[in-house]
Amino acid sequence: MQTYFGISWHKAKAACVFFLFTIVHLQAQTNLITFTSRSGKAYKEILVVKVTDDGLLYRYNEGVGGGMIKLVDLPDDVLKRFGRDQSQVANREQEKAIASANRELEIAIASGLFRKVDGVIYDLRKRQPDWFSFQDVKLIQKLNSNEVLIDPQPDDVHSREVLHVKNMRVFSDTERFRFRAKLVGTYSYINKRDDDRLVRSYDAGRACGRDDIPERMLKDGLASIEISVPPISAELGAILPDSEADKLSATGTGFFITDDGYLVTNDHVIHNAKKIKIRTRSDTLDAELVKTSRLFDLAVLKVKGSFKALPLDFDRQMHLGDSVFTIGFPNVEIQGAAPKFTDGKVSSLSGVDDDPSQYQISVPIQPGNSGGPLVTERGSVIGIVRAKLNDITALTTSGSVPQNVNYAVKAKYLRDLLETIPGVIPKVKSPSSTTKTNESVSATEDATVIVLVY
Repeated sequence: MQTYFGISWHKAKAACVFFLFTIVHLQAQTNLITFTSRSGKAYKEILVVKVTDDGLLYRYNEGVGGGMIKLVDLPDDVLKRFGRDQSQVANREQEKAIASANRELEIAIASGLFRKVDGVIYDLRKRQPDWFSFQDVKLIQKLNSNEVLIDPQPDDVHSREVLHVKNMRVFSDTERFRFRAKLVGTYSYINKRDDDRLVRSYDAGRACGRDDIPERMLKDGLASIEISVPPISAELGAILPDSEADKLSATGTGFFITDDGYLVTNDHVIHNAKKIKIRTRSDTLDAELVKTSRLFDLAVLKVKGSFKALPLDFDRQMHLGDSVFTIGFPNVEIQGAAPKFTDGKVSSLSGVDDDPSQYQISVPIQPGNSGGPLVTERGSVIGIVRAKLNDITALTTSGSVPQNVNYAVKAKYLRDLLETIPGVIPKVKSPSSTTKTNESVSATEDATVIVLVY
């Protein structure tokens, strides 16, 4: 029989197995911990499986089962054992809370839960007096582009109830739909039987974009807020007829992408618009809405004429620290209608909560910059300015105000939208590697316009 150091092979093998078992057992015992969490729950001899940014994953040493404990709930000595400390954990929780709060706000805005009626903005996530919900209703008659008559009980043949609703978007007279609206008074009309009818009148309101919502409303958690409309600036008043100045509901920025009048802005700028116009250096023109992407907050418009367009770089690989700029028309009512230049860097290759469709940029933007081009030093568009991180949400969540945390949609997602519009992509200009920075700024100014929303 073969021997090793005077020990038979079988005995040597058994000794090795015992030795390995002892090591594994000791390692398992080393990972057994006992502690009381910050919430007061006691954990006795639990086996740590894994520690991540989400928490400590464990299982029971004896018996079955286990679970997850959030890092923020672990005592300092346990955190230290796994190379963490409370400040790191707190910072991570703040980042997650900010991302979650901004994501929830964006979803609420995109869902139309902030509505403007008669100079008041309402947050429909909260209880609202005089606002009513209607289910399974049907269109009776479309009075004009803004007003309709609704049958609230289409299955009741004996019901003669009719509702008048303003700001109601209805697609056909065969579909059933639901809506929420504010009771604003009564409406009189003469029906087909030549009867004079007086019915209740409601207003569904205009959906608000992020730029429409005052920061104080979010900071104080207000259910509604009355907004004061600033006077039309002298510059803007000079380019708008008196009959239109009072009807203007919002302004934004857009830029031409083809010489024959296709231009781009954000969907939230023109959402629910009754009429859209654009203002160039020399003229105010009617614009047609061609296509939108609510998911990526993009809109393509078309005006008649010949214009200077910007080249689009759909495939540019951007890097952290790359220089970019935008030209737009922020706060036109206050700052005037002259174009404003701001520049900065690419701060991140992803947006809120690591959204891959966006860049984070340090380019300063304000309400009204939405829809403007994000341009490289060589003059090609690599993104569309979209939004800024909500200062108030960040302040209330993390205790600090973010500095120049802004976002832009990547150009390649604009390409996906343009490919659904026949004949546009072949007209888009390709980027140039020889354009100088001063030429880029001048060309961008020529191609950028004010978007007027009514």
